[in-house]
Amino acid sequence: MTGGTSNTFTTSSLGGIDRYPDVIARVRLDQAWGHIALSGMYRQLKVVAPGLRFSKPSYAGQLSGHLNTFGKDSLKWTLAAGKAPGHYMTALGRDTGADGLQINTGTGAISAPSAYTANVGYTHWWTAALRSSIDAGYGKLQNSSSVITTLASKNNLDKRQIGGRVNVIWSPVPQVDLGVEYDYARRTVQSGLSGNLHRVEVESVFKF
Repeated sequence: MTGGTSNTFTTSSLGGIDRYPDVIARVRLDQAWGHIALSGMYRQLKVVAPGLRFSKPSYAGQLSGHLNTFGKDSLKWTLAAGKAPGHYMTALGRDTGADGLQINTGTGAISAPSAYTANVGYTHWWTAALRSSIDAGYGKLQNSSSVITTLASKNNLDKRQIGGRVNVIWSPVPQVDLGVEYDYARRTVQSGLSGNLHRVEVESVFKF
């Protein structure tokens, strides 16, 4: 709930009801050149609370795949769009407002926000044990101006996200990954305010 007269309800917040399981379908085609996959999701979001009773459908579709290029190198990509898709779109999940129904308690206007994401990445193998990946992503959340009217609401809900990462990973043996990664992200909220994230991570993975 974002305060003021513009409120966001999700199925995990007070009053949210999740009576039926989400319906998910996926088809995938694998070939020597790579693969392509098409996924779809449908669910019903419903709120029953004092003075409030409403529901709207939530749905999303995703087209993804990878292309084998040179040697072990590969190009990966994902395109997705939907209505209140939530955690089904990692770039625009529950914390952004993309997961819930939105209602203006003053006017009674109800909205399920639209979300769009695009991601592309490339992995290059320098040697049999050393590889690097570079990825970039973009996400947009489109809220209804008739529902999101207060400044508090606009400052709480995302409008746009962009991000990227680059890493170097060394695998001295197949069971061990040692690497360093740089991440960048820029978040813009509905009011127009924005901020940047810069992060360097060191990782070690031991597989048993």
